[in-house]
Amino acid sequence: MEAQPQAVRDAALNEAGLSDLEWMERQVAALYEVDAEGRLAGSRLLGEPEATPRFFLGLTGHGNLWRFRADLPRERVRELARLAAAEPAPRDPDALPERDAALRERLEDDAPISRVFHGAAFRFPERLPDPGGAVELAARDAGLLSESFPRIAASLAERAPCTAVLEGSRAVSVCYAATRAAACIEAGVETLPGFRRRGLGGRVVAAWGRAARARGVVPLYSTSLANRASLRLARRTGLIRYGTDLHMR
Repeated sequence: MEAQPQAVRDAALNEAGLSDLEWMERQVAALYEVDAEGRLAGSRLLGEPEATPRFFLGLTGHGNLWRFRADLPRERVRELARLAAAEPAPRDPDALPERDAALRERLEDDAPISRVFHGAAFRFPERLPDPGGAVELAARDAGLLSESFPRIAASLAERAPCTAVLEGSRAVSVCYAATRAAACIEAGVETLPGFRRRGLGGRVVAAWGRAARARGVVPLYSTSLANRASLRLARRTGLIRYGTDLHMR
């Protein structure tokens, strides 16, 4: 990871007192490039340059946030913004928005929706649990990942920080930067099938959160609401949910 200017590092580390809506704004900044009009201009997801949704809706207890891809027609932007502004604060954070059907209908007036992601968004607590033997890997350690996680090994330098639990000379659980942004990054975590349900994912995620902060960036974690194992990991690690996000491509 490139060294960040001190002003950026200071801003990244100033996490105290942010509202849930402000955390959602940080998630958008971690996931997407944004143009001068506030439109989504590209994806920051490593290895997924085409992942920018046409419509993003973030729901929090402190208000909603909505963003549109740069090529969405202005008429559609106005219609979707009106619906998003009228969406009430979620009583059930796992439920789809009340206006979900209407939002999809308006978006499909231009083109069919090819993918929908409905997820939970988390921030890391100030104090993280003991990572219990998880270690941070440098670019020279790619060989420890090459057998178990070849995709991560091939791009280890740009996925820093990367933390892992090792068994002998191979990693069996790994957490890495899934996005690249100036001040905030999202976690990606993978564990080999034979090593799941042992708490290893929580250890590498806690270690990754510490490593990210040591580098002067804010760690974030989000997952699909359909991924029950990932949601359990977030709870076990003490991550704090700040909202629900809906991405429609």
